[in-house]
Amino acid sequence: MKKIITFLIFASLFSCSKNIDKADGYGNFEATEVTISAESNGKIDYLKLEEGDILESNSQVGLVDTTQLYFNKKQLMASKSTVFSKSKNVLSQKNVLQEQLKTTLIEKKRIENMFAENAATKRQVDEIEGKVSVIQEQIKSVETQNAPIVQEVKSIDVQIEKINDQIKKSKIINPIQGTVLASKIYRCSNRKN
Repeated sequence: MKKIITFLIFASLFSCSKNIDKADGYGNFEATEVTISAESNGKIDYLKLEEGDILESNSQVGLVDTTQLYFNKKQLMASKSTVFSKSKNVLSQKNVLQEQLKTTLIEKKRIENMFAENAATKRQVDEIEGKVSVIQEQIKSVETQNAPIVQEVKSIDVQIEKINDQIKKSKIINPIQGTVLASKIYRCSNRKN
């Protein structure tokens, strides 16, 4: 960059020559050539590059078609909503069982107090304890039903992140500040002639 600035200063100092037919200065400009491309394959939706354009660093200059990625992402989002509805159903079952457990624990305490005063039988105590155990096992069973649903949601989230990454890689980004010298589109073909 210093060579370019030095040359420009040199050219401006000696450009006021009275002889119009002769060049005022000569020199070589050094440039860093950068090839800009997308990280994904596909049809280019747009490319904003014209010879002579001055581009800022990290600016988007083009985009590879992301339509199918968008539709895949929408499909995954719908699947995730469906899976969440299954989870809500399971969690509502758990909430019902927890309310039953609260009521049964209150009844258990009441029967235990009655048994302490010889107003209830051992059989009643055993029955209420069995009822509490059954409800607790039902709650555990419902929780195990929700675990695969949670894992399915995590799997869908990973797939969505992969699509987001592919969409990000479909953007054609200029890595450094500079001027466009030429714009060429290369098409690759696997056909053998």
